[in-house]
Amino acid sequence: AVTMQLDLQVVVSDPELPAAKDFEQWTRAALSIAEHPGGELTLRVVSEEEMSSFNLRFCGHHGSTNVLSFPVDDPPGITTGILGDILVCPAVLRREVAGSETPLAAHWAHMVVHGVLHLCGYDHQSECDAGVMEGLESDVLQGFGFTNPYRVS
Repeated sequence: AVTMQLDLQVVVSDPELPAAKDFEQWTRAALSIAEHPGGELTLRVVSEEEMSSFNLRFCGHHGSTNVLSFPVDDPPGITTGILGDILVCPAVLRREVAGSETPLAAHWAHMVVHGVLHLCGYDHQSECDAGVMEGLESDVLQGFGFTNPYRVS
């Protein structure tokens, strides 16, 4: 069983913010599919300004983005149980689904699952790694009744 402590920090109000239980379920499902034992993580819902600042400082990219993950690397010989931090920007998520058939809740779930998988060591730098990560994301989302976000329409 996955043990998990989720610190949900909502620092920007959003009328369509998912419920805390949704964030917990999506996080737990992502940890489970990654076969990760779990741990502590922070999920922070941020403004575009905060996201832009982090994106520039840590990724070297200008502007806001949908999700950023910051995995914790434990020092040698020490296991903290801390997975890391995830930042999600609702303003960007809302723009990304505008005019699409993707429900906002499905996009929220996708970005949370995506962020958690990054904390578990997955990435999408190569086509092979991207395929693995996208497959896991799709499996989790379909378990919640959401369609595959990578489907070709």
